[in-house]
Amino acid sequence: MKAAIFYATREGQGKRVAEHIAEDLRAIRFDVDVLNVKDSTRWIDTHLYQLAFVVASVHLGHHEPEIVQFVKSHRADLVRLGARSCR
Repeated sequence: MKAAIFYATREGQGKRVAEHIAEDLRAIRFDVDVLNVKDSTRWIDTHLYQLAFVVASVHLGHHEPEIVQFVKSHRADLVRLGARSCR
């Protein structure tokens, strides 16, 4: 099964969480892509995946704008994938 972990981070904690989830999934034989939505300059093809996770830290009560925009833009696909949110 192919999974995606979409994340946004300011200080690196979100990336560490995303990598930890990826490591656990790979241990049970998932094919996992870890994607920083801030660095993505192209449209992400969510149809490549059967499962998705969204990882975003909270600063001063708000998520990073990149992850908010990503979720809004890909909402239907994330619902289809049964996206899990990890804070």
